[in-house]
Amino acid sequence: MVFMCRINCFIVFFFLTCSPALWARSSAQVVKEGNRLYKQGLYEEAARDYDTALTIGGQESVARYNLGNALYKKGKAKEDKDIDAAIKDMEQSVAD
Repeated sequence: MVFMCRINCFIVFFFLTCSPALWARSSAQVVKEGNRLYKQGLYEEAARDYDTALTIGGQESVARYNLGNALYKKGKAKEDKDIDAAIKDMEQSVAD
């Protein structure tokens, strides 16, 4: 009984003291996932991943470049349907 209590206390202590960053995805993993989505033509989802990679840090230049491309492609895809939204996305692609 005492042994189980000590193990449970250790487990609780371990999870409370470990940094959440240990469980988080790295920016390289997020960029890789964004690249996968981009290749599938899911530009909005890819842009979200690239933006997330920018907040994590460590892959800023790659994430920023890929984000601009994803936003441009997102706008290009909207061009025939909603020209105003397309222009907004394309403007954002050069602003970021």
